[in-house]
Amino acid sequence: MTWRPTEQQGDALFQHATIKIIVEDEFPIPARQLWDVLAADDAVVGWSALATASTWVDGRRGVGSIREVVVLGFLGVRDHFYRWDIDRRMTFAAEATTAPGVKAFGEDYVLDATATGTRLRWTVAIDAGRAGRLLAPLARPALRIVFRAFMGGIHQVIHQRT
Repeated sequence: MTWRPTEQQGDALFQHATIKIIVEDEFPIPARQLWDVLAADDAVVGWSALATASTWVDGRRGVGSIREVVVLGFLGVRDHFYRWDIDRRMTFAAEATTAPGVKAFGEDYVLDATATGTRLRWTVAIDAGRAGRLLAPLARPALRIVFRAFMGGIHQVIHQRT
């Protein structure tokens, strides 16, 4: 795989991204249990049929952690976590990707307690190059379906663990 560096835009990416997807769901468990699924060794691979590999590069979790995820066996993203508020919020910006035309990519996971468990608000932001901007109207609904399916996968993992 050929890694291409991406722009580091921090939280600004979530304001102006070419493609921005927000999916939300509620889980009938405390935030700690949901957090453990999101930060697990098998995070992403455990709840996504599309992910073929997910590795925490140095094994640690927290601000500065790097995770490499491979989707469909050939699309890679190297995530750099710059926010890590245990049981509340984690945010990463891709520092590199193998996907052509991606200028910047990031995800923000926000956990909020509810009367019956925890609500997860997951924001995905992609800043694309020229070709990506042209394809954005087609990509947006497809990505929304994919990330809703990932949310369903998280529910399955939680069901298996409880």
